Amino acid sequence: MKLITLLSLFAASRMLAANDTNLVATGDWSEPVATENWPAIRGRLLICDTPDHASSEHRTDTAVYLELQEFASAVRTVRVYCDLNRWSFPDDHPGLRCELRDSKGKLVPNSPGGFSGGMPVSCWVTIQPYCSVRMRASVFGGGRLDDGGLAIYLASRGWWDVHPNRTNQYYLSGTFTASPPSLSSTNLDVWYGTLTLPPVRIPVKKP
Repeated sequence: MKLITLLSLFAASRMLAANDTNLVATGDWSEPVATENWPAIRGRLLICDTPDHASSEHRTDTAVYLELQEFASAVRTVRVYCDLNRWSFPDDHPGLRCELRDSKGKLVPNSPGGFSGGMPVSCWVTIQPYCSVRMRASVFGGGRLDDGGLAIYLASRGWWDVHPNRTNQYYLSGTFTASPPSLSSTNLDVWYGTLTLPPVRIPVKKP
């Protein structure tokens, strides 16, 4: 019965992924990383369209998300401390760090700007066996630009206005580091470490 249940969960997660119409761009999965206590996860970056239910206007919010997936060699639940907001912390603070590069591999500097609005908060996330969780990494602002580009405003201090370009494409990549505020030898289900997240191509409408 346990095997049948797990197989059903796995099939359901594959079906949901295949039918996810909100996905605009998907990066490849990172290599899985395990801790010494066996929990293992992998991750990827996504660009998603989400209806903005907090706005009185009918509009779609386009933002960056981090997806984490349980990937242990044994069937087990994994807990991860996700700190996606590094805005007011030192540069070496754990969490999500991203960089933007063009198709030639050149690093794109941050764009000037500012915002007023909400941000992702630090929280514990529980990932069931064969399942994944998706968390917003963008602040609640940015999104599609009038020229078809994309404003990427991350709570981890990545800030870019990506405009359409006839000859160039842009790719977002990064690392995600989990370092729980408290960890003991009894926390056998807690994952900690660093994932290297492959690049995802930024979807812009070329002129």
